[in-house]
Amino acid sequence: MTDSVTQPTPWHNPPEMSAFGIIIAAGIALVLLPLWPFIAVLFIWGRMKQSDALQNVLGE
Repeated sequence: MTDSVTQPTPWHNPPEMSAFGIIIAAGIALVLLPLWPFIAVLFIWGRMKQSDALQNVLGE
């Protein structure tokens, strides 16, 4: 009895799937558009909290 392994199918990237992903990402970005300013403020605040400059100003 011989064991056989089927050949793997070649990998391909259908353009329809890429277009669908881009459309979904654009839709999510539009839905989150009102939240972008808050996300930006939180991001900048987090970066400042980690920086040494803010630590020096606060005297910690």
